[in-house]
Amino acid sequence: MIISSFLKLIRYKNLLIVLLTLILIKYALIHSFFPSSLLSDFQFFLLALSILFITAAGYVVNDIFDVDADKINKPTKTFINTSIPVKFAWKSYFTLNFLGLSFGFFVSYSIHKIFYSSIFLITILGLFIYSKYLKKLPLIGNIIVAFFIALSMYTVYIFDVFPITNEFNKTKNLELNKIIYIYLFFAFIMTVIREIIKDIEDINGDYLLKMNTLPILIGKKRTNRIAFIFTSFLYVFIV
Repeated sequence: MIISSFLKLIRYKNLLIVLLTLILIKYALIHSFFPSSLLSDFQFFLLALSILFITAAGYVVNDIFDVDADKINKPTKTFINTSIPVKFAWKSYFTLNFLGLSFGFFVSYSIHKIFYSSIFLITILGLFIYSKYLKKLPLIGNIIVAFFIALSMYTVYIFDVFPITNEFNKTKNLELNKIIYIYLFFAFIMTVIREIIKDIEDINGDYLLKMNTLPILIGKKRTNRIAFIFTSFLYVFIV
């Protein structure tokens, strides 16, 4: 029972989508420009695990701080303090972050770019601050989440291509740059839309807990219009 609840707590389906995205970025996109990119399969595997563990930890800490709101917004999908003790949730949070940071540090060290490990530390701190403070603010919290989603995709590019960029492959890198930034922009806008819609769905619990999300600040109808504008803009962008 606890294993099933824990898998749902860390949003295992979302993590599988993240993993598939990372695999496609490396083996379908980057390898079409740089067949001999820097990361080995094993290094990429550890990098992907690092991203997945830190993402999972972000889901856990978000649910820890949101437990009261979730009891109102989605009572059948609240696992902390029901099937999962809060102490176990905190231990899982720290363990997942420790593993994610360790793997990220190891990959950074193995490619002689130790300062790249700061990406993982910044992500851990950013997701904690978001869950504790920024989620309560209108739109800012949505943008923060979208930023870290895009950053998880960009991290593969930073590790796999940046260190091998030189004058001989500069043209290829510029072409790949354009495609990567288009994908990042698409992921960013999609996530902002998704987070706005989630705020609309969670308005009742957020209101009772005195959060200041966008639907609470300007109302559901105006927020729906903003989501529609973002969606229309994304549609034009896709076309």
